[in-house]
Amino acid sequence: MIINIIIQARTSSKRFSSKVLLNLLNEIVILYLIKRLKKLKHINKIIVATSVESSDNKLCNVLKKKKYRCI
Repeated sequence: MIINIIIQARTSSKRFSSKVLLNLLNEIVILYLIKRLKKLKHINKIIVATSVESSDNKLCNVLKKKKYRCI
């Protein structure tokens, strides 16, 4: 069985904006999540889905630098 994972993430939250880009224990939260998901068996693709808002461009840039797909 092959599994594709889509993570919904955005940076425009009103209560805690940019929490997915927060640096916790020397690692960005979204990158830590992806690293943990990659340890699962049968993973084909991990894609991060964001909004079309310009505030999410920073998130996509971080992901693209690490060669992760952002849509």
